[in-house]
Amino acid sequence: MSLSDSYDRLVLWEGETQQHQFSETGEEEEEVSLLQVDEHLSAGDILNRIELVVGQLVEDIATSEAPPTLQMASRAKRHIVCRDEGPSAFEYGCTEAGIQVTNDPWINRSRQAVVLGLQDRVQTRCLFSNQAAGAFPFARMFRVLEVVHELLRSGRQATQRDIYYKLSGPPLFNSVRDVISAIQDVVALLRVPRSLLGICCSSRGAVSGKLYIKDGPMNPWQDCCAAGMEGRSISGNILSIQSLIFRCTAEYLLIIEKDAIFQALNQDRFFDQLPCVLVTAKGMPDLATRAFCSKLMDSFPHLTVLGLVDWNPAGVAILCTYKYGSTQSLEGNRYTLPSLAWLGLRSNLLTTTSRENFQALNVRDRAQATGLMTKLQMLREEAWCHELKLMESTGLKADIEAIYDGPFGMAGLTNIISSAIMRREFV
Repeated sequence: MSLSDSYDRLVLWEGETQQHQFSETGEEEEEVSLLQVDEHLSAGDILNRIELVVGQLVEDIATSEAPPTLQMASRAKRHIVCRDEGPSAFEYGCTEAGIQVTNDPWINRSRQAVVLGLQDRVQTRCLFSNQAAGAFPFARMFRVLEVVHELLRSGRQATQRDIYYKLSGPPLFNSVRDVISAIQDVVALLRVPRSLLGICCSSRGAVSGKLYIKDGPMNPWQDCCAAGMEGRSISGNILSIQSLIFRCTAEYLLIIEKDAIFQALNQDRFFDQLPCVLVTAKGMPDLATRAFCSKLMDSFPHLTVLGLVDWNPAGVAILCTYKYGSTQSLEGNRYTLPSLAWLGLRSNLLTTTSRENFQALNVRDRAQATGLMTKLQMLREEAWCHELKLMESTGLKADIEAIYDGPFGMAGLTNIISSAIMRREFV
């Protein structure tokens, strides 16, 4: 059978209360075990799975008197769980009343292997739910399935942005959110990671420092120390990231929020002063950058992982996404950095900063801080919560660039960061 004819992050750590658009449409959700995401299917197997789903739906429409339905993994907010994968586990569920502890609230801090994800729940979606408004999401999902089918048959890949430009336009795709949500629905429907569907991320992350990278056994080593101020680009193709070969002489992995700070540290050759690998995703991390960092830590588990972000709730959200994962899709918790510690920017580095280098928290900042503190308290991240409480009590936030207010100006960034690392001033 043939089929005829990217990025709003639904990240828990953004502090949003928005639920997935299908979670309140009256659809029945059944408590049955969810099949694991299958990472080892061939393109032919996935094509067969797509054609089976489409064929079954067409048959149901043609022959069944009941409204057509689909069984897929639920991404409803109330099914978000926090789980420690040590010998003693704890979970909480997000409900309208807040966070509900459902197990022993003890975390094995020696492992810190705490991840966020979705409970094993399957959702039944009806084509005619919500007074037939459910037909639009169905149509969006099957248009994306059509694109995926085409990609798999041709052996090509496309970024989420490519798919957006191909499909954008009324009445189905009025915004990027419609496309991204449909892609996430396809992943939930097929239970296959998007990397196997021919969908990759736009290249956004960059790396530099004491790391050599090979793209394959026969290719030459690439020295990330020689990558210049902008660093070496991290591929958006997760399959190619998984095949990378590393050689590393670093002791630290420094995750940096801002590209400008990343470039400033590269210009100062910070990695020569302190043996480290520098990585940035230029803001909230994309899946490919997280996959790269996760593979690097799997290869060199001795690395001390540190985060350098703005002193504001959005910066804390970025740290949490790296450390605990996100819930934007079934893949959200596959790539985590459970040993990540917060280096800066923290209040201890702002004691001599003048008032004009701070900004006032806005309404969104305060709402995000409240949501983050609730979740971080459950994760026993007391030091992180303390920083958020300071932001709330003072009503202030600050960018990393506030460090430039010191006596050494921009040149002082390297010394301040390296001194904080050597004194182990991270939490």
